[in-house]
Amino acid sequence: MRDNSEVFQRAVQHPAQGVTLTVRLTEVPGLSLIANPSKILTNPGALKSAFAGKPAIAIALNPGRPK
Repeated sequence: MRDNSEVFQRAVQHPAQGVTLTVRLTEVPGLSLIANPSKILTNPGALKSAFAGKPAIAIALNPGRPK
């Protein structure tokens, strides 16, 4: 928000009540282990590699509340 303060100002000035901030995380390290924990049992090295990397983060700001 610091880098895009004009987006926040436009959303606040919109006639709709409030603002909606949406944060979407994708490619989250380790999240695949929740869906398939058996990977750890069959391949102990999977645990270390599962937490490698960084998640992708997308932030959206929209006027109004979600419907």
